[in-house]
Amino acid sequence: MIHENLHHLLDLLITGEITEQDHGTLQSMLKHDADARAIFRERMDLEAGLQTWAAEPALFSAKADSIGSDDFRRRRSAIRWAYPAIGIAVTLLLGIGLLGWKQFFSATPSLLTKNLSQNPLIPGPSPPQGRREQGIGIGSKYSAPGSTSTLPAETDFVGYIQQPENCEWRVQPVSASGRFAIGKLELVKGIVELRFDSGTNIIFEGPCELDITSIDSALLKAGDVCVNVGELSNGFTLTTPDSKIIDEGTEYAVSLTSDSTEVHVFDGSVIWIPTKSSDKNEATEFKDRVEAGEAKSYSRAEPTKARKIPFGQRQFVRRIEDAIKEKGGKALLVYDGFENLAGRLRRGRSGFGWTGGWEIDGRGRSRNGEIVDCPEGMVFGFDRSQRRLMLVEKGTDIRRNLEQTLELVSGESIYVGVMFARKTIGLESDGLSLQISLEPDLPGRGRRLHQNVSFGVATDGFPFVQSGNRISKTAAKLETDETVFCALKLTVGDDATIPFMRIYRASEVIEKTDPSTWTVTGAPGSKTYSPASIRISAGENIGWEIDELKIGKSWQSIQTNVD
Repeated sequence: MIHENLHHLLDLLITGEITEQDHGTLQSMLKHDADARAIFRERMDLEAGLQTWAAEPALFSAKADSIGSDDFRRRRSAIRWAYPAIGIAVTLLLGIGLLGWKQFFSATPSLLTKNLSQNPLIPGPSPPQGRREQGIGIGSKYSAPGSTSTLPAETDFVGYIQQPENCEWRVQPVSASGRFAIGKLELVKGIVELRFDSGTNIIFEGPCELDITSIDSALLKAGDVCVNVGELSNGFTLTTPDSKIIDEGTEYAVSLTSDSTEVHVFDGSVIWIPTKSSDKNEATEFKDRVEAGEAKSYSRAEPTKARKIPFGQRQFVRRIEDAIKEKGGKALLVYDGFENLAGRLRRGRSGFGWTGGWEIDGRGRSRNGEIVDCPEGMVFGFDRSQRRLMLVEKGTDIRRNLEQTLELVSGESIYVGVMFARKTIGLESDGLSLQISLEPDLPGRGRRLHQNVSFGVATDGFPFVQSGNRISKTAAKLETDETVFCALKLTVGDDATIPFMRIYRASEVIEKTDPSTWTVTGAPGSKTYSPASIRISAGENIGWEIDELKIGKSWQSIQTNVD
C-alpha cells in the first residue's frame, strides 16, 4: 500500500501536477525509506529513458489521429513538461546522496517544487522539426558532463539520436533532449542511430567519423554506415572525401577505409559520382549506378574505377538478423541477439518473432535487463566482437511475449538455444540462480503454475530442468565467467511433454544433428497449455550475461555459428 501511494506521488511529480502537501509527503517517504529511494531512482531512470521514444514525431501523429485535438495538445504538453522535471528530480536525488538527507530536507522544505515551477530551462512548445532550438547540451562540446549551461540559440537540430550509455566518443554530438545538431561526430566504440527529420535513418558503428552537414546530407570520413531513406523522404546525399552518393529511394551501406570505398545496396539503387580524379574531365562525366543486391568497391586513388565485389561480404549491423534468418530457415521461429541500438530492451526493436519488447514482470522491485558489449573473440564458432548481449542481475525478472503461440503438436519438438555466463557480484552464498521459462498465456500466477518447462542454473551452480513440478539437475557444476551454450528440446507426446537439456562448454564441439546423449532429462510435463512467452529471472545476488536466444523447430535452427 505504501509503495502504491509512492507510485501515485511519482505520477504527479512527473506530470507536474504534484501539490505542496503531496510533495512534503514524498519528501518524507524518500527521507525515511531506503526502498522508496530505490524505487524513485528506478522510476526516474525509466521515465528519462522514455524521453526520446515519447518525443518522436511518429508517436505524436499516431496519437493525434486517435484522440481529439484538444486532448492531444494537453497530453503532448504534459509529456514535454515531464522531462525537465525528471531531469531535475534525478539531479536532486544525486545531490541528496552527497549532502545527506537530513541536510537536504532541513535546508529547503519545498526545494523540489520550487525548482520544478521556476527553473528557466523548462521549455515551451517544441519548434517545428529541423528548426533552431535551445536546450541543455548533453555530452556536447558546449557543456561538460553535469553542466547546466545552455546551447547557443542558433544551434541547428535536425533529428533524434539513439545511443547506448556505453558508447565511447572522441568527438561527441551536440545534442539536447534526445535531438542532435549539425556538426562533427567521431565514435570510437558502439552503435548509434540518427533519425533525421527529413525521413532518413543512419546507423553507424565505431570506429566512425561523420560530419552532419544538413537535414538531408552527411559527410563520411571513415568507418561504416547504413543509410535507410524512408518513402516520405525527398532524398539524402552521403558524401565521402572522393565522391557523392545519391539515393533513389533506397537502403544501402558504405564502408570507407584509407584504400577504398565499398557500397552495398540492399534495396533500390544509388548513383556514385566521383568528385576527384587524376583527370578532372573524367571525374565530372563519370557516374556509376549500383542496384539492389549489388556491391562495388571504388579505389580512393582512382574513384572512377569500379570493381564488383561479393554482395554482403561485410557484416553491417542491419545484416546480422537477416543472416540469422537465412541460416535458420523457416524452422527458426524466434530470435533475440540483443542488438538494441539504444541499449534498451523495452523498445522491442531487437530480434524477431516477438510482439513488443522485454518488460518487467509483475509489480515488484524488479529491474529490466541492460544491454552491454560482448567480450571479444570466438565462442562456439561465433564471433562476438562488436556485438552485444543482455545483462540480468540483482533480481531481474522480465518477460517477452511471442508473436505466435508455440503449438504443441504430438510427434514434434520445440528447441530453445541460448548462451549464458555467470558473473561474480559479491561473496553471497544464496540468490545466485538463473531461470528461463516457457510460460502460457494465463493471468497472474497462472503462468508460472502452469509453465511448460523452465531451465537454467541453480544457486549451487548446477544446471537444472523443471517440469511436471519436479527438478532434475546435472552432475557438472558451472564455473564463474564460463560461457556455455544451453540447448533445450521439448518433445511433445500424445499426453505429455518431455524436456531434454544439453550443456556445452567452450572446449566442446556442438553437433550438427540432435545429440545422441543429453546432459539431463526432465520429468514429463503437461501439454494443456501452449508456450506464449519467455520469462528470464536472475537471483538477487548474481549477474548473468545472456546472448543469442533462439527458438525453433529443428536442432539446426538454434545453432550459434552464423558468421
